[in-house]
Amino acid sequence: LCPECKKIIARYGNADSGLLLWFVNKVARKVGEKYPDVMIRTFAYVNTEKLPEGIKPDDNVLIQLCDLYSKSNHTLPLTHPVNRKRRELVEGWGRIAKNIMVWDYILQSGSQPLVPVDAIAPDARFFRSCNVKWIFMESETSPGNPSSFEHLKNFVVAQMYFNPDQDLEKLLDVYCRGYFGTAHKEMRSYLDFLRKAQNEKPAADMLSWHLRELPHLTLDFLRQGRAMVQKAMTVNKNPEIALRILQERNAIDNALTRMMTAYPQFAEERRKLLSELTDNRIKVLRAYGLTPDREKKAEQDIRLPIEESMMVFTDIPEELKKLPPGTIRFLGPSRQNCGGSNGKFVKDPDSKMRRVAMWTNSNPKKFNRTIGCGTYDRQWKKAKSTRITAPDDEKYHWFKIVRFSMGPSTIFFALDWHAGFNLKGFFIVSDGVKAEEDPNLYDLWVSIKFQGPAYRKGSTKANGIFFERAMLVPVSAKLGNR
Repeated sequence: LCPECKKIIARYGNADSGLLLWFVNKVARKVGEKYPDVMIRTFAYVNTEKLPEGIKPDDNVLIQLCDLYSKSNHTLPLTHPVNRKRRELVEGWGRIAKNIMVWDYILQSGSQPLVPVDAIAPDARFFRSCNVKWIFMESETSPGNPSSFEHLKNFVVAQMYFNPDQDLEKLLDVYCRGYFGTAHKEMRSYLDFLRKAQNEKPAADMLSWHLRELPHLTLDFLRQGRAMVQKAMTVNKNPEIALRILQERNAIDNALTRMMTAYPQFAEERRKLLSELTDNRIKVLRAYGLTPDREKKAEQDIRLPIEESMMVFTDIPEELKKLPPGTIRFLGPSRQNCGGSNGKFVKDPDSKMRRVAMWTNSNPKKFNRTIGCGTYDRQWKKAKSTRITAPDDEKYHWFKIVRFSMGPSTIFFALDWHAGFNLKGFFIVSDGVKAEEDPNLYDLWVSIKFQGPAYRKGSTKANGIFFERAMLVPVSAKLGNR
């Protein structure tokens, strides 16, 4: 920021929001002269969420407060001690702003047992007391990769924001009876079992959910919850309701198989459960009436990554073998990119993978001893690159490529973008997190083989560069940091 902007920030309590309001108020006054019914909306988010001193929003300014994934736990009300700082923030803006809108979340990260119904009504009443007049509730659903009770939370939101003073338990009964039919008692029992567990052992913030660090998710809890849902499936006789119950079991099974990676003794059980989970996720998607081509793609998108997650690799670098099981994210053929006239997928007898990405060229001069590669995020337009040197033994080697911060659409690229891996899906929303605690910071390793006379004198094999696997190693899980 320029010196003048810094002076304005200092004038208003060293809050960036002071500078923002100083500017937005000027715009709002000008607009208000001609359009008195128009509001100017601005965000109180990350660096502008801190309450300013000595300035407040004009009456035609709308403050939009946005919850931070890294600063609150939305399974618990804002009035809960865990959420004290966020509660104080909303209360503070409520004292100085005439118009407040809240962008709130009841979505869950990934497929795991978690349900925020106990926070919805208390938060609605709290917002009402803080002069909040508008609410935008973000709550996506994912049929192929469900979180727990996805439609229940949307039902409760619709009801409670119409009338925040309703009885939650009665609403839950109404929903369970209507949605789960003859299995409503069993599913209500599981719902209460889940609510009790997550509320007794709350996570510190939403970021913990993204990182799968949920205190209530233990093997005992998941096994017991699975048995309860399984009982509901035996009680029900309606095929449509059976799919609804199956969705709840899929969320449990997804968390269970993920947790089992830390227990080698459960390897065979995990393998069987993963196979069952794959079939069940595809079964649910088929019920949505996918066209044949979409169904085939959906099956590949689900089955192939899960099959790859079943594979066990012992050939990783020694420095990584000391990491706890489940720390490393392995990427296989389902994430490979291979394009251009010189790229193709092949079956390589030197690899255990079902296929590898091979780059070749009829011109031997195109094969250099070193190649450029790195990471690039298509959305953020950020890149990090390096060069690696080819060994001469025509074997696969793990190369440590770069340390980088994952973006929402990051890829690994090599050979003028003709080969690489898609890293999308590992990004975690972490606004407001300190740089040293960034959960998106990874070391990227790639298994590559250089083959042919360009790399080994006297070789009779065709020149080629083979990309087999990749590994993402979270820097937060680095040796000595756990």
